[in-house]
This record gives sequence, structure tokens and C-alpha cells, in this order.
Amino acid sequence: QNDWESIKGLYRKGLSIALPFSACLTGSIFYFSGPISHHLFHKPELTALIRLMSLAILPTVLILLHAELLKGLQRTRDYIVVHSIGVPVVSIIAFTILCIQMDMGVTGAVWAHILATCVTALFGIGLWWLVTQSRMTGIKGRFQWHRLLKSSLPLFWVTLMNFLMMWTSTLALGVWGTNAEVGIYTTAYRTSMLTSFILIAVNTVAAPKYAEYYSLHLMKRLEETALTSVKIMCII
Repeated sequence: QNDWESIKGLYRKGLSIALPFSACLTGSIFYFSGPISHHLFHKPELTALIRLMSLAILPTVLILLHAELLKGLQRTRDYIVVHSIGVPVVSIIAFTILCIQMDMGVTGAVWAHILATCVTALFGIGLWWLVTQSRMTGIKGRFQWHRLLKSSLPLFWVTLMNFLMMWTSTLALGVWGTNAEVGIYTTAYRTSMLTSFILIAVNTVAAPKYAEYYSLHLMKRLEETALTSVKIMCII
């Protein structure tokens, strides 16, 4: 709706929640990496790796935040690049250099992931700035807290449930299984996830349309878009 004052206010409030929470979570995991690896996973060798991986929390949050903001502006191509393409592509390049050429092993793979998240986060921030800087310059920005919480809390619980469904089995296996079992299971699980790429691709394009039509009370067009999306997924 071109309400750039609300968009800037929403952006600032989103950062004011995400950045402190991410920083606290990073510090907590970094500090308690020893007890986590010793008492939870019973694998002391994970301490250094957990500390390193905690450094990827903040850039990962920035990636997700800016990707969703770009999707909200109907910048679907930019959203896909930031959300789904950036980290894998940079990770592969960094992994090739650190693990294959420099033979850094698992530590190299972790550093490759950290580097990929940082590069992609900076790229996402740059895209957001290019899209919005000319329109939000000189605007103070205003968005009500209760409106933000009212609209975001239901999505928070949905995201939390999806996270638990995706990672509980891997974490549980990490606690009670061996390193080899975790590696085999994760590889098989990720391979099986390839079948969901159709759903992800369609939802990436359709989700902003759902939000747009609902906000404009265009229920007929919303219904037509939903039916079309289902037909495409069934045919493919």
C-alpha cells in the first residue's frame, strides 16, 4: 500500500527485537558450549564447534528478517536469492577452498557456513537498502507495538512448531546416537526434503499474494489464487 512510514517503523521495531535477542542467544550458547557438549550431547569435541556455530546466529537472523521484508515488498527474486540461494552457493565455494584445498575438515565446514551467512546477510541488507533508501529517506517511521505483536505472535508459534518438527529428531539423535548415525540420518533427511521443493517454490510466489488480497479484502481473488496454487502443485 506504499505506506513507507509504517514499513520503516516496522523495520526498526523488528530489528530492535531481533538484534538484542540474537546477541543474547549467541552469547549464551558461546558461554555454555562446554556444558552443552559435555552434559547434553556427551561429546566434548563439540565444544569448539558449538562456539563457532553460535557466531552464525546473528547473520542468520538478519538473512531471515531481510528476506521476509523483501518478500513483503513483492521482490520475489530478491527474496529467493537471500533466503534460499545465497548461503548454499557461498558455502559450496568456501567449503571447496577450506575443506578440499586447505584440508581443514569439520572446522573448515563450520567456517564456510559462518562466512556464507555473513556474506548473504550483508547482501540482503544491501538489497533492502537499494530498494528502500530513496523512499524512506527523511521519514521518521512509525508502527504500533501491539499491532506488530498481534500479527507476529501466531506466525511465531507456527515457525516454532516447524522448527521443532524439523530439528527435534536430529538433536535427539545427537544426544543418544553416535556421530556416524547423526551424519547418515541428516544426509538421508536432507535428501528426502528435495520432494518439498515444489511446495516451497509455489508458496514463495503465492504467499505475498495471499497477504495482499486479504489486506484488500479481495476474497474472490484470494480463493482463485489458492485453487490455482493447489492445481499447479498437484499437476507437477
